[in-house]
Amino acid sequence: MGRSFGSVRMGVKEITGRWERVARTLPGADREAALRVVAMAKRHASEGFYAFSDPLEAAVFSVLVELLKEQDRTPAPLADREPDPALSRDRDPEPSPEPAPAREGAGS
Repeated sequence: MGRSFGSVRMGVKEITGRWERVARTLPGADREAALRVVAMAKRHASEGFYAFSDPLEAAVFSVLVELLKEQDRTPAPLADREPDPALSRDRDPEPSPEPAPAREGAGS
């Protein structure tokens, strides 16, 4: 008797095959980025076989691991940037409008 269901590794291979076909239809930089995602998904397919029963979960987990590793290798440019005041919780509150000057002779 053979298996009646595919392995996670085979499922990841099918998923990444579909992703690769889509990636090849994309223009320029999008194509390059999508092909990198495909490569990242394939990188841990064997390890995913032991931990996951869902091939998509294994592929996404692999991509996330690789993205974090890539992020750790890249110097953090945020320290050199000015913070975006629209995103800052510590920003100064908007100044309240000054009260309108009292009209002369009003109320008398």
